[in-house]
Amino acid sequence: MTTYILHGGVPKGQTQFLIEMSFWEEIMKRVSKPTRILCVYSAIDPDRWEAEFKSEQELMAVRMQPDTYKLELGSLYPSQLAEQIKRADAIYIRGGNNELAISSLTKMSNLEKLFEGKVVAGSSAGAHVLSRYFRSRQKEIQQGLGLIQCKTIMHYSDELKVQAEGLRGYGEDVPLYTLREGEYVVIEV
Repeated sequence: MTTYILHGGVPKGQTQFLIEMSFWEEIMKRVSKPTRILCVYSAIDPDRWEAEFKSEQELMAVRMQPDTYKLELGSLYPSQLAEQIKRADAIYIRGGNNELAISSLTKMSNLEKLFEGKVVAGSSAGAHVLSRYFRSRQKEIQQGLGLIQCKTIMHYSDELKVQAEGLRGYGEDVPLYTLREGEYVVIEV
């Protein structure tokens, strides 16, 4: 069984790891210690990966016991990323640009099989890409990778009620998750 955790994201301009501790505790309670967490940044420009990873390592060190986890930065290259996923206990797919994330992760073959039995957590664009369909504030309905048969709207607010109803009626009849910033849902497949 694979456990997916979809997170509604953080306010624009804030570091992804500023996500409240309950999200990280949810990941950590589902895997053995020490936990190997692979950080996949496919939704942001590769030129920013190292700096973002360093920042997130520093924030994580303040919030978690150092002997309970090990963070690893995901590779830009699909074959290397596949090997890293195999070794990881949990995979964290960071938010950013939906199109970048989809473009990058569609290059991976057998992604669903690689995720099997692991905890896969996606925040914002990282959650959208895992979904069958999603809608962001700027775009019409888009198709994700469909690893979870659901529809999602991240950074949800009451202003998006009409868009949520449009998404609910689109395509297959699968669950719709409208997650506000800071909210998350756990889905076991």
